[in-house]
Amino acid sequence: MRSKAIIPGKREQAVKCSLAISKVEREGLLNDRAIDELELGIVIESSRRGLWSKDEAEPRESLEPQYW
Repeated sequence: MRSKAIIPGKREQAVKCSLAISKVEREGLLNDRAIDELELGIVIESSRRGLWSKDEAEPRESLEPQYW
């Protein structure tokens, strides 16, 4: 399957991926491989604490969940 990521004001890009639907999770999730394939420049600093950085900037905390 191919999925498309749409980044408002920037670009959209299709990547090959698997889709899983969960009865428990209510927000969209990207795994490390999808993040890498999309070439977003994101580096996971600490998954436990929700810290990540983009393009070598200072690490920052994840935003609140976005429910779909």
